[in-house]
Amino acid sequence: MKNDSPDSSPLEAVIAELVSRRQRGESFDVGDTITPDDWTVDELLAICSSDLLARPSEPGRVEEYLAAFPQFAADSERHIVDLIFHEICLREDSATPPTLPEYLHRFPNLSEQIRKLFSMASGLCLRPEIPGYEILEEIGRGANGIVYKAHQLGPDRLVAIKVLQDEKWADEDALRRFRKEAQVVGKLRHPNIVIVHDSGTVSETPYIVMEYVEGDSLTQLFNSKQLSIEQAVNLTIQLCAALTCAHDARVLHRDVKPANILVDGDFNVRLTDFGMVRDLDLASAKHSSHYIAGTPAYISPEQAEGDGHPIGPASDLYSVGAILYELLTGQRVVQGTTVSSVLCEVQERHAIPLTELNNAIPPELSSICLKCLEKAPKDRFASVSELAEALQGWQKKSTTVRASRRLLPVLFVLAAIVIAGAGWAVFFRSETPPTENKNGIEETATAAGQIERPRRLQSPFTEQQVRTARDAWTSFLGIPKQATNGLKMSMVVIPPGEFRMGTARGALGFQSDEPEHPVILTRPFLLAVSEVTQSQYEAVMGQNPSRFRSGDSRNRPVESLTWYDAVAFCNALSRREGLSPYYAMTDAEHKEMRVTGATVSILGGSGYRLPTEAEWEYACRAGTQATWYSGEDEQSLQDFGWLASQSLTSPQPVETKLPNAFGLYDMHGNVWEWVFDWYDKSYYPVSPTFDPNGPDEGQLRGFRGSSWDTRFRAINGTCANRGKDRPHTFDLDRGFRVARSIREKQ
Repeated sequence: MKNDSPDSSPLEAVIAELVSRRQRGESFDVGDTITPDDWTVDELLAICSSDLLARPSEPGRVEEYLAAFPQFAADSERHIVDLIFHEICLREDSATPPTLPEYLHRFPNLSEQIRKLFSMASGLCLRPEIPGYEILEEIGRGANGIVYKAHQLGPDRLVAIKVLQDEKWADEDALRRFRKEAQVVGKLRHPNIVIVHDSGTVSETPYIVMEYVEGDSLTQLFNSKQLSIEQAVNLTIQLCAALTCAHDARVLHRDVKPANILVDGDFNVRLTDFGMVRDLDLASAKHSSHYIAGTPAYISPEQAEGDGHPIGPASDLYSVGAILYELLTGQRVVQGTTVSSVLCEVQERHAIPLTELNNAIPPELSSICLKCLEKAPKDRFASVSELAEALQGWQKKSTTVRASRRLLPVLFVLAAIVIAGAGWAVFFRSETPPTENKNGIEETATAAGQIERPRRLQSPFTEQQVRTARDAWTSFLGIPKQATNGLKMSMVVIPPGEFRMGTARGALGFQSDEPEHPVILTRPFLLAVSEVTQSQYEAVMGQNPSRFRSGDSRNRPVESLTWYDAVAFCNALSRREGLSPYYAMTDAEHKEMRVTGATVSILGGSGYRLPTEAEWEYACRAGTQATWYSGEDEQSLQDFGWLASQSLTSPQPVETKLPNAFGLYDMHGNVWEWVFDWYDKSYYPVSPTFDPNGPDEGQLRGFRGSSWDTRFRAINGTCANRGKDRPHTFDLDRGFRVARSIREKQ
């Protein structure tokens, strides 16, 4: 078995094969399988250690490896001590636990080191003892580091802990890379990057505490299932989002490969292993050494030339393209069988067009992928964010083609808006219809002389960041931050942003229909600061179906409404304000004061509408990823919402609790709020990352936010909790708030 594999890691491939053979019950000598001259001593150590741990029923003896690989004794004592350490680990819980006399007899020349191992506290320190953590099991290892699954005792959560076995046993380069990884990743906060919770050194052992991801690496995913084109694009967009965050922080990954990409059960990507990370400012300079950073099958041509050639973000982008290529075709870009041939191919051989390998791949998508793989960095996309936008554009076109087969023809209303004083006035009319979009969210407000669009918010974000983003977007769009219409209804600008929608598995309040997944809202929108009140509803509709109308109820939210009632109100208010309706509503059926049925389609006008589920949750979270906007403590929620725990008998006046960072009131409690989307419990895992609008059809419509009603506890009103019912039904704790699209003239 030789070190000539072009796989994501030759070392990983050899270890995987050895472990697989052990698991199948094969009996063999590692020395007869491995050619020593093909491997460094550190790599041989990793191979032997992994082989030891794969033999629980027949613990191997260190002497076997020393006889097979004399390099261990010739290089340094630390490799022998490491092997002894791993053998002790294996035997700790066996029928023949390790004893000091046995090991002193077997290794008399290492008596000092053996005594030190056996003098270490509790269980021979077979696993690192880090205060506040309980080590559960080993889940991965490399030539220098081991990753453990652990239980954090404080926040009571699972974590992954990466360690170097002993600081003075690790070489200086390994230590430097390890500490750099902890420092760099610790400052990166993004939904698609594994979070670093803590790092430090205990008993001379450096460690990094990271988010534990329940799932597989992309390498394992390759081997276990065939991904659809849509899934491949979705995963790549998430990877681009992670690298955009890193590059914005002046950080290069330099080793983007399937083994370093984790995918959880809900198809969310986490980029990990920044062990080869480099500062962009340093990466741009030339170096005299010829060390090659990265894994051959996925590195860029400039990386293949060694450190003598400057690298930048375009190198990570090339790696993304190589991964996308493999996702779409099932074949690597390079086909070499040795490391040298792979490096040669990376620099000289152009990729086979994807359509020649899989004729189901759309030509436009093939072109996008091939542009990432251009030999010259200047010929690739300017950034990974530009690549994401190209993939997003293809994704939207693909979705539109599929949706157009099912949707009614859409009438495009050519109008734009400006916020002026107490009302909304039409100020721009176009002779060209806007591009078709399923939920009608188009941007046509004037860009106020700005050249570049402001950046999106990235969760988590603070109230100050909201203010900064809102200032930038309202200046860019040429509109006020907040305005009041003729009903004295206040609406605020919600800047676009990225967040994790839903709840992580095992977290407080998790429900099976709300698995956590990344969402990116690309457009700003307007959202009412409060739920529609009884007085506002009656002023527009001429009636009030609310159950709680006694006394001074004018400022209480309107309730006992069907979903159709909410849509009818949006259209009626639009006409009242001189705006083109957002919805087409025909064949309406009425019963008493309610609309109980209708055919509803999207016109895409400039008027009022219901928020989507994604917009609602993003607005509710306002930068937090906690269970509630107020945090993880249910008691803290009392300041932000009217809930059943306050012994209420009816809804309360709006805007009497604290607002969130977006300036929105009653997102938790008071009344449930209808949203636009059809409800499907299986939608989240297949929903698009960008601007999801819900399923194309269904039987139930969604609502959010819980209510005052004693039937519901605070756990029903988390940021992510999803309510649903048939659109013709109503309840005494169900209302809504309105939204509007902001259109930007291109």
